[in-house]
Amino acid sequence: VRQINETMKDRNRRRALISVLFCPAAKNAPSGAEEKRMIEPITAEFVRNVLPKRPPNAHKGTFGKLLLLVGSAYYPGAACMAVSAALRAGVGIAAVASARTVTTGCIGRLSEPVWLPLPETEDGVIAREAAGLLRKKLPGYQAVCAGCGLTCEPDAEALVCELLSLPELLDKPLVLDADGINCAAKHIDLLEKCPARLVLTPHRMEMARLCGCTLEAVDGQAAAELSRRLGAAVVLKSEATLVARRDGRMFRLENACNPGLAKGGSGDVLAGLTGSLCAQGVDPDDAACAAVWLHSQAGFEALRRFGAVSMLPGDLPGLLPEVFRKL
Repeated sequence: VRQINETMKDRNRRRALISVLFCPAAKNAPSGAEEKRMIEPITAEFVRNVLPKRPPNAHKGTFGKLLLLVGSAYYPGAACMAVSAALRAGVGIAAVASARTVTTGCIGRLSEPVWLPLPETEDGVIAREAAGLLRKKLPGYQAVCAGCGLTCEPDAEALVCELLSLPELLDKPLVLDADGINCAAKHIDLLEKCPARLVLTPHRMEMARLCGCTLEAVDGQAAAELSRRLGAAVVLKSEATLVARRDGRMFRLENACNPGLAKGGSGDVLAGLTGSLCAQGVDPDDAACAAVWLHSQAGFEALRRFGAVSMLPGDLPGLLPEVFRKL
C-alpha cells in the first residue's frame, strides 16, 4: 500500500511539474488560477459530452458538409483515408476536392464521397487556378479540411496561400494538416490573418517549421504560444499528443503510446476525423480533443487485431464504428 501511495504521489508531482513547465505564468499565480492552467486529460466522458446528438428525424444535412482539399498523384491514399475517417465519424456529406487524377482513381474505392475534380499540373498536383472554383464552393460547406497529400510544389503552396486568404472562410473551421502546414509555415502572416477558426495538426517537425525553432525547442509551451499567436487550436502530435486550445486550456492524451501508428497516413485519418466533427457543429477546440481520443482508440483496436507491425492507418476508419459503439 505504501508503495502504491508513493507511486501516486510521484505521478501527481510529475503532472504538477509538467503544468508549470508548459505554463510558466502559473508559477506565481494563485492556486485557483494555477489549477485552471494544469494540463487536463482527454477522457471518454469528455468525448461523450461533446459529440453531437443523433436525433431519429435527422437527415444528411443535419450533420453538416465537409470539404476536403486533399491528395495529389503522389499521395492519392491521403485523400481516401481522410475522407473515410470523416464519413465514419458521422458527417452528413464529405466532398473531396482534388486533382482530377486522384478523383478518377479513387472513385472505384469509395462510393460515399462527393468528388470535385480540380485542374492539375503535369505532375498531378492541384493547380493554383483551382482557388477560384473553391471560392465558389465554400459557402455550401460548414468546415474545411486541407493539406493531406497536397505536396509542397509551387502550385500547391500558392493554392494554400489563396485558401488562407479567402473571405468565404470567415468563422468556418479550417483543419490544416501535413503539407497544408508545410506550405503555410513559409507564410505565417497569412495564418495570423486567416479569417477561419483554425485547427492545426502538426507533428514535431512541422511544429518546428511553424515556430521557426529547433526540434528540441518544440514542447507544450511552444504549442500554447503558437495557439495564442494565431488564435488557433494546435494539436501537437506525439506519443502523448497535446492540444493547446484557443480558450487557453491545455489537454493531453494519456496512456496512448502505440507504435503501430508510426506510419504514413495516420495523420490523414486524424485530420479527416477532426474536420468531420467540426462540420457537425462541434466547437473546433472540442473537436480537436475528441478527434485525438477517437483516433487513439481506433489505433488500439487495430493494435489488438493486427499488431503493431502489421496494422495500417487505413485500418482505422473501419474500426471507428467499434469505438463509437463502446463509447
